[in-house]
Amino acid sequence: MEDAIYQDEAKYLKKRTKGGNIDVHPIDKALIVNYEVEATILDEFGNPMVGERKESRKIIKLKNLSMETDIRTLSKEVVKNCSLIHPSKIPEVEQLLYYLQNRKESTLPENYESKKKVLSDKLENPNIDDINETANINDLDDYAEMLYEDDIKTKIRGSALILQLARNPDNLEELFQNESILNCLSRVLKEEWNRNIEVTTSIIYTFFCFSSFSQFHPLIAHYKIGNLTVQIIDFELRRCETWQNEIDRRKKNLNNAKRPKTGSKKRTTKENDTISLEDQKIMNELQKLINRQEQLLRVAFYLLLNLAEDIKVEMKMVNKKIISLLIQALSRDNPDLLILVVSFLKKLSVFIENKNQMREEKIVIKLAKLVPHEQEDLLNITLRLLLNLSFDSIVRSEMIKSGLLPKLVNLLNNENQRIISMCLLYHLSIDDSSKEMFKFTKCVEMLMKMIIESPGNQVDLELVALGINLALNSKCAMQMIEYSKKKGLRYLIKRAFKFKDALVMKMVRNISQHDETKSFFLDYMGILGETVKSETNDDFLIEVIGTLGNLNISDIDYEMFLNEYNLVNWIKKMLQPAKQEDDEIVLQIVYVFYQMIFHKSTREIIIKKTQAPAYLIDLMNDKNAEVRRVCSFTLDIISDYDEDWAKKIQIEKFRHHNSQWLEMIEVSQENELRSRMNNRYGVNDIQMYGSGYDELYQNPDDESLDNYLAVQDADAVTMERNYETGDYYHTETVPYDGRISPDNMRDYVRNGGDFEFYDDDDRMLEQVEMRNTMNPYDEKVMHDRREIAIRGNDYYENDNYDDSSRYPARPKTGHRYNVDKN
Repeated sequence: MEDAIYQDEAKYLKKRTKGGNIDVHPIDKALIVNYEVEATILDEFGNPMVGERKESRKIIKLKNLSMETDIRTLSKEVVKNCSLIHPSKIPEVEQLLYYLQNRKESTLPENYESKKKVLSDKLENPNIDDINETANINDLDDYAEMLYEDDIKTKIRGSALILQLARNPDNLEELFQNESILNCLSRVLKEEWNRNIEVTTSIIYTFFCFSSFSQFHPLIAHYKIGNLTVQIIDFELRRCETWQNEIDRRKKNLNNAKRPKTGSKKRTTKENDTISLEDQKIMNELQKLINRQEQLLRVAFYLLLNLAEDIKVEMKMVNKKIISLLIQALSRDNPDLLILVVSFLKKLSVFIENKNQMREEKIVIKLAKLVPHEQEDLLNITLRLLLNLSFDSIVRSEMIKSGLLPKLVNLLNNENQRIISMCLLYHLSIDDSSKEMFKFTKCVEMLMKMIIESPGNQVDLELVALGINLALNSKCAMQMIEYSKKKGLRYLIKRAFKFKDALVMKMVRNISQHDETKSFFLDYMGILGETVKSETNDDFLIEVIGTLGNLNISDIDYEMFLNEYNLVNWIKKMLQPAKQEDDEIVLQIVYVFYQMIFHKSTREIIIKKTQAPAYLIDLMNDKNAEVRRVCSFTLDIISDYDEDWAKKIQIEKFRHHNSQWLEMIEVSQENELRSRMNNRYGVNDIQMYGSGYDELYQNPDDESLDNYLAVQDADAVTMERNYETGDYYHTETVPYDGRISPDNMRDYVRNGGDFEFYDDDDRMLEQVEMRNTMNPYDEKVMHDRREIAIRGNDYYENDNYDDSSRYPARPKTGHRYNVDKN
């Protein structure tokens, strides 16, 4: 009869299982298969009436998995025996098995696994283990009545049973619908949270179960559980501080009892034993309270962390001093609590205001005590928090002072923490004052070993970046060279040239800039010179040229070096317009000139036998600031040794300075005239060529605006123009050859943009002006005058010039000073 009933029921039940993602077990050699079960009850017509979904997982243990196991065969066997895994996922299973096969076993002590705890949403139940009964969802009203009882044990039992139900996600919806239960829990928590720590822990734990799902966050906000939780944490931390002070005091009393003061009456052995037992009993009780409190703090912080998903809620927590409370909790010893606290701080540290507050409260000192730590998860999250904070220069300085540098260097041997430790060391190496501290550690030695033995064609970016920074310090650079019996430089150059690694070559280039290290590069001048001619990789070539530019030592015969590798012609070729588009290449070539100009032999070749100074003059007004700066330094040195080039360089410098000044004056005048026009007539009322135009633009002498358009500088008058008889041109104007610089033009006074010349009696001779019979605002005439005033005759023929930029593009057609165009 029963079988028939069950068959009828099964007729109206539809069950479907849907496989999910597959992952590896964090500890054991096993696979975790996540899946979802959907059960639907159908009516007699086959229509769904009630449906329910439940997520679950299955663990497939692989005890016999070893290095000799055939992964491909095993993966097919796993998929065949597990119906939750679709055959299409065989490659994914094979990859996970391969990972498990090669995953290194932990080298921690044998009993470490029993101590290790993983942060998850399944927190330890504080009270359920003491209750030998199972909660029933139908008895919720009875559990609520227990919370109103005066007996504390009854309250603990009732709160624990409600918590037992809340830990099952399937019951949360029904608890959510039961408003009386929620009101009861919130009322008891608000009124009695400081009376019993176990009841408080159970109730907060219950609300934590709701906080694991975002749809229940409004419920928690409605009862203001978050604000109350912050108050509870603050109170518990202050109470713990009092307990800890009491423990320290009694420990001190015990020590004093064992060492009585000189001259005091010595206590008997029986009296000492009585005091010791009493103090020890009190300290044990206080320690138990602290341990219970840690469970409460963990649940409370986890509840707040879940609520902090909303950025607005997080900001309210910060205003409630949550950062200070978290930093205080860092003094605890419980690894589970510390993982949670550090994770919360890491989430908050992404905002600069929070980072600044952490810095002010000296968080680095407390975090330094957690590095290193036997709990790998805690160590990793601590390093990540330090990495977030290390973007602040003051925090980096505090890390050095707190002794974190040698600890981080030692963590390079830990494969699990190597990358994050490398990133932290890279940040610390940014500051010049910190680079000096690396020489007192084994960092350089370990770094060189990892770079040289790095697998693949490219070294890890974090690794080589740290090496580039440390190579900027002379002491660290010498340690790199002295690595492996002074073979370090050889190994670096060999690897850089073998794989054409520009970053390793940049590291070599940084090593070459120190006076102590330059002599070690004499043996590599040949390969550097040959590479300059033949290399096609621009990034690598730039570093090679930069290395040559650093080697300004007397032991190198640069004349022979330039001739042997025909580098002068190569430089001329690279400075052609097609190559000048790359600013970095141009900058490095100019820097090579700058270094070679210090040596007599190469200086004479550059000045007398090449047109390099002409190229440098063309680049002196380049759009790139660094190119202009290095060119200026080089031309200053050339001016000291050659008078002819000195005059040409002086003229060009004045011409460029004057063109900038005239452009500024012209823009200023146009803006002033436009402003006057707008103020008097309004923009929409003006007719540019109608009546009232000449009336608007009048100089103080009521002359026509034509007279105000005089040429700004006699140097610009290079075009042949036909002037009317009424126009005149004074010969005593600013010489066009640049003999008068802006600093010596005391006899020339600018009035409204024009030059006026004064004699020794301060009497104005006459105004330099030029009348033009054409309409002064003809567009072509204005354009021509602007071109003349700014460029001068030398730039007039340069079609590549862009008058919208202060610095013209690099010339592509010839040069000023008789440079060979071929």
